[in-house]
Amino acid sequence: MAKLSSFVFFDLETTDIPGLKTPKITELSLIACSKLHLLQTKHGKIPRVLHKQTFCLNPQRLIHPKASEVTGLYNDLLENESKFDENTGNILYFFSGVAM
Repeated sequence: MAKLSSFVFFDLETTDIPGLKTPKITELSLIACSKLHLLQTKHGKIPRVLHKQTFCLNPQRLIHPKASEVTGLYNDLLENESKFDENTGNILYFFSGVAM
């Protein structure tokens, strides 16, 4: 079994507040860090060497007002962004390989 050498942290923003209906992703952020850098960083600090990527996505449906209030993302801001599709998945797959 291969040893764990890096971590990728994900953060999602969505169209709805949990429990209302199935949400669509409006923003996906990834931060990758090597295990070594994470272990060498003082407690409470952020490692200096990070690989970051954020994707803003057109959810192709209305964003709930409460979700917009929390995230600051509104339909008019996202109307010209790409939708989450196979291309987005391929980019995420590539990013996961960079983090390894």
